[in-house]
Amino acid sequence: MTVKTRVINYSDRLKIVDFQSAIHFLYHNLTDTRSRLFNANIGLQRTHTLLKELGNPQENYPSIHIAGTSGKGSTAYMTSTLLTIHNKNTGTVTSPHVYDIRERLMLNNAFISENEFTQLVTDLFNPIIKLQQSDFGRPTYFEVMIGLAHRCFANHNIDYGVIETGIGGKFDSTNTINREDKLAVITRLGFDHTEILGDSISKIAEQKAGIIPINGHAIALLPDDKSAQVAIESEASKKNATLQFIDPKKSILNLQQTINGIIFDYLSDNITINNIFIPILGKYQAENACLAIATLEFLSKRDNFRLDYQKIRKGFMNAKIPARAEIMRINNTPVIIDSAHNPQKLEALFGLITSLKLPIKPMVVFSAKSTKDWQSSTSIVSKHSAKVFATRFFDNQPNHLQKLSTNPEDIAQQIITSGGDVTICNNPISALDMAFKESRPNQTILITGSMYMLSDLHDHIIKLSSR
Repeated sequence: MTVKTRVINYSDRLKIVDFQSAIHFLYHNLTDTRSRLFNANIGLQRTHTLLKELGNPQENYPSIHIAGTSGKGSTAYMTSTLLTIHNKNTGTVTSPHVYDIRERLMLNNAFISENEFTQLVTDLFNPIIKLQQSDFGRPTYFEVMIGLAHRCFANHNIDYGVIETGIGGKFDSTNTINREDKLAVITRLGFDHTEILGDSISKIAEQKAGIIPINGHAIALLPDDKSAQVAIESEASKKNATLQFIDPKKSILNLQQTINGIIFDYLSDNITINNIFIPILGKYQAENACLAIATLEFLSKRDNFRLDYQKIRKGFMNAKIPARAEIMRINNTPVIIDSAHNPQKLEALFGLITSLKLPIKPMVVFSAKSTKDWQSSTSIVSKHSAKVFATRFFDNQPNHLQKLSTNPEDIAQQIITSGGDVTICNNPISALDMAFKESRPNQTILITGSMYMLSDLHDHIIKLSSR
């Protein structure tokens, strides 16, 4: 299946004159990843070809490549924070972005300038045209963003790249790094993207473990399912790679959840770090933190730099991860913002909210991506909510992007079937405003279901919080 999109011409380059026009070019002229169906390996070959046109910048620095179902974004942010505080020049790739497109290619946990971003898009214009004219066809938005990031990082001569996968691992567009010193990190596994990755946890684990480098090393959170563990071990063996499992039951001690964040002790075979505080809600974040610390342990030994426990504590204390159980107050109303977008993440989120012992169930502003298991997600939301405000994202974007959002009428029907209370809202701003209007004193408002919706709401949330 091919979706008709206008042909990019050389004259389009003249239209890229500033940050907003660069973003417009990316959003409106590149093929959406899901608008075409093709063999996954072809997409990977196309990304390789794009990077080759750029001089293979991804080979210029050692990378930490992170895959998993849940926690890979948080693990990427934490790993970058720890590397940066150890004075390592660090580039970070995460997706999707929540508030600003430059979240996808951070330098030392900070945005590059708008001018630099614009120049990077301009630099990729000719390679995009060349691919458009080839048998591979025009690269997707995601592939181009990966190219932008690697080009940016090579320009800045970084010490490490922290690269979060998009979907899966084996055939993901980020799996284009051939260096043996690439470190693979695998976070918690679960069921997501089953139509692409497979319908069993072992198949999903095999796909995630596809990022393990030949003759390299991998660090993985010990899976709950034995078949997933076997799949990861098998992939490491095929690659002649060493493998280290992190067992959270042994590595996380004295874990406490407070309204301000989590506190725990970290234990490995070689080190103990007590009283680590992370100002982020969710006990599961301790697992991601353990993977980040284990990564630093390995790199410090391999690359001969000293691990500073005080810097690790300080790094975690200042950690900020957008839309991961992010809490704020707006007009004296507690608001939790979280990017949970699949049943596993939503169960974890509501488990966290239950542990906070709120006096009233929250009002929930909710949207869902149509390619996810939105039915199961919606049922979970319905069960834990006083009322759901069902909405959509990308209501002002091109049609192919709007189709990514589940119809709010379908969400509402699922909630009604589950016995919940729901109001249909045409856009997320009206949904949030209505949630504030109908909320009771001391009732929390939760915004969740899709990073895309959070991005749509960002400016409105800032406006509300500044009143």
